Amino acid sequence: KNACLSWHVLTWSTAGLLGASLAFVSFHSHTERPLTDLQAGASGVPGASSSLSTTESVDSLPRIHIGPKAVERGLSKSKLSKEHCPRAAAADGVPPLMTILKNAFYSLRPLNAVFGAEVLGVDLSMQNFEEGFVEQIRRDLVEYRVLLFRKQSPISGAQQVAFSARLGQVESTFYKHPKSPHPDIFRVSNNEAEGCTNVGRSGWHVDGTFLETPFTYQTMYFPQVAAGGDTCFVPLKELYERQSDAVRARWDRYWMVTGRRSSPVHPVVYRHPLRDDPTMVFHCGEPFVNGWLIDDDRLPTAERKPAEMVGARS
Repeated sequence: KNACLSWHVLTWSTAGLLGASLAFVSFHSHTERPLTDLQAGASGVPGASSSLSTTESVDSLPRIHIGPKAVERGLSKSKLSKEHCPRAAAADGVPPLMTILKNAFYSLRPLNAVFGAEVLGVDLSMQNFEEGFVEQIRRDLVEYRVLLFRKQSPISGAQQVAFSARLGQVESTFYKHPKSPHPDIFRVSNNEAEGCTNVGRSGWHVDGTFLETPFTYQTMYFPQVAAGGDTCFVPLKELYERQSDAVRARWDRYWMVTGRRSSPVHPVVYRHPLRDDPTMVFHCGEPFVNGWLIDDDRLPTAERKPAEMVGARS
């Protein structure tokens, strides 16, 4: 069968389709499991311990799917409003998601009412990645969190890495597949002859949790996609805010203890440094998580200290 290929470049900074598509991603959680494995019930997130169980299912959130049919799933148009997507508000009689927003370098079309936008009118293979263009990408990533460039001319590994390096310091891949188009590119496939297999299938996750500073940005290039192998993205701010008061209070006390490299510890919930809204960092699958530290409940919260630790499957 056709190989599913994805080239990942991961970058951080001090401040993380059909035809070929390139997705520039920031501040997200995603999974690369088949869609049939993504039907989360109210009891929890797939692959997660009971400690991160949810009252609001992942299925209730808008998701962006990148796959053979390039499906974007969001709220119905009847639910769209300025509150959901202020910049996507349109003139009377025009659905907000049909609105095309223009800047000096390209146009944007929101993918749903909450997050994500498709970039129109730019061929990345012809870009020299001038500072103004890159800065516009940064601003739009902060606002939309996921940018999708569809039907692109083929780009080389060197071009993808060059653009990624303009966003931040490139974190070179931990595994170099023989067919990788560049030493800094992590080549993913469902065919081991073409790339690394079974990647990102252990559960919903934020990439780079094994580092002290997880990635600020990620670029993902999809020269081919196979049926059932969609990469799906969900918005973390909305995932957190839609939980019950009790679940949010519990998550606020949790720290993720990773299971890789030096096993850094991350707060599960924190304020985003650029958006200044709540976001999350976690990996719901072994061996990427060793367990969860739980703070005591003293106030103010800045004085809390870890009181216990539970295992990844507690």
